Amino acid sequence: MSVRERAWVSADGRRHVSLQVDVKFRHSDGQVQRVRRTCPTLNRTDAKNMERAIRRALQNGEPVPTFDAEEPTSESPVAEATAPRKTVPTVGTFWKEFISLAEATNRPSEIQHKIKAGRHFLPMYGMKRLNEIGSRELEHFRAQLVQEDLKPKTVRNYLFVVKRMLRVAKRFKLIAEVPETDPVQVPPPDFRFFTAEEASRLVEAADPEWRCIILVAFRTGLRIGELLALQWKDVDLKGGRINVRRSAYRGKLGPPKTRSSIREVPLGEDAVEVLKRHRHLRAFVFSKSDGSMFKDSETRRPLERACRRAGLPEVGWHVLRHSFASQLVMAGATLKAVSELLGHTTIQMTMRYAHLSPEARREAVKLLDSAAARRHEEDRGQADS
Repeated sequence: MSVRERAWVSADGRRHVSLQVDVKFRHSDGQVQRVRRTCPTLNRTDAKNMERAIRRALQNGEPVPTFDAEEPTSESPVAEATAPRKTVPTVGTFWKEFISLAEATNRPSEIQHKIKAGRHFLPMYGMKRLNEIGSRELEHFRAQLVQEDLKPKTVRNYLFVVKRMLRVAKRFKLIAEVPETDPVQVPPPDFRFFTAEEASRLVEAADPEWRCIILVAFRTGLRIGELLALQWKDVDLKGGRINVRRSAYRGKLGPPKTRSSIREVPLGEDAVEVLKRHRHLRAFVFSKSDGSMFKDSETRRPLERACRRAGLPEVGWHVLRHSFASQLVMAGATLKAVSELLGHTTIQMTMRYAHLSPEARREAVKLLDSAAARRHEEDRGQADS
């Protein structure tokens, strides 16, 4: 029975009566969730309506209602028993709301990343209440990710997603605070890049229909999603520049990775020439014959095939982006300029290329010699006078 009467006598000798609603709900994963509420009235019809509302919320994955609209006054004989308590939703219930909110503002790739984090976190703590997630639970979650041999960066990113979800819950006043965790130590990333000679070999070895996109990737540093989303209206061949306004992920268009990724990238002469020869009437610069966009997965094999023909290691498209930045730094470009061309959020993201410019460091030290020489000349001039 889901509705039953509860009666008791308090310490002052007063008799109290209330109607208790006790619902057990079995989720699709087999786990049973129990919800108990006190009806604000002694009307069994009200209690039955409460039971139906609770079951409907659980079935739809929504927060369980608090039923505080009819909160009794302190004079009521059932006030002590009927005072409603705000129920904190389970992690699994609130996660659905968290993802739904993310879908309104996040890029498709970010949403998929959050969903992947949830696949690891929800089996462990999906049935717990949000306020039952503390530092201990987060540390156990991190330990589980490490045991699954996930990379430190992935562990850090999944923890960030969970804490982001908890920060949203705090903003909604569902929890009082977000638990703290020790930072995940992530080693500096290793990156591969091609020299100018290797880049030329790769372009020549590519299938004819893929040579243009590979060369443009080498000459602009655009991400593969930005290349696939590039439209002819964003390309100014006369002015020699590209406007990066959007990115593609799994066949869907969205904004670039960050706000700073919305940028203008100059085109060199060879990139302009290859784009002129590649010119067609379809909307997307790099598209299928029917005008539709390539999906990320469809671009992997053509690049790997070109690498094999050129006698180079098989790499992903991000290596072409690294090559663009690396060659610029080695040619003497400033890290600030490279950062703006890549659309990095901060200069720290570009610092990984700093070690490639020993000449720049030598020139910086020479500035001290020049300053010392100027001071010496000034001193001599003063002595002669």
